Amino acid sequence: MNRVSITAAIHNPAVLPGTYGRASLLLCVSACLVGMLLLSMPQVARANKKSSALPEAVFAAKTIYIDNQTNAAELHNDAYMGLAKWGHFELVDSAQKADLVLRLTGTSFAQTIPSDTPPDMSVKTGSTHAGGDAVLPNGDAAAPDGFTRLTLVDPKSGAALWSDLSKTNRPEAAARIVDVLREAFEQGLKARGK
Repeated sequence: MNRVSITAAIHNPAVLPGTYGRASLLLCVSACLVGMLLLSMPQVARANKKSSALPEAVFAAKTIYIDNQTNAAELHNDAYMGLAKWGHFELVDSAQKADLVLRLTGTSFAQTIPSDTPPDMSVKTGSTHAGGDAVLPNGDAAAPDGFTRLTLVDPKSGAALWSDLSKTNRPEAAARIVDVLREAFEQGLKARGK
């Protein structure tokens, strides 16, 4: 090896056997990153995919009552019209007659109470769900501005069976308030093979 080729080998490690140059190193790192990305894509897709998480009691239910605890009467009407159009549940006029209660809550809370009992309408400071959401006086998580929380409740036990948010900041969005429930129901049917 002459002096020029030794100098070239010292300044260009790719020339020496068993070593990697910058280009080779970048190619190797890039290939590793692409591989990691490809391997993580199915996990990301599963994490972003909404699962119905609807319990069997929801699929067995025939009747439903709407409990509007928002301060917007039009949301009750939108939910009623959406459920009537869907046609899966029979709408009833009391929770006692229902297999399920669809509770609507927003960023505030409204509840019918006897006139001799003063209501506590404040959001409890420091009261949060495990996810960090503010808790309304009825124990439900407050919905972010522009959204309404839909919660399916078992009327016998009072247990929440399912909950999700529906965007209701515009009249055309509010008209589709129950779409999130209908979609979760249909996904649950597909998962069950029906």
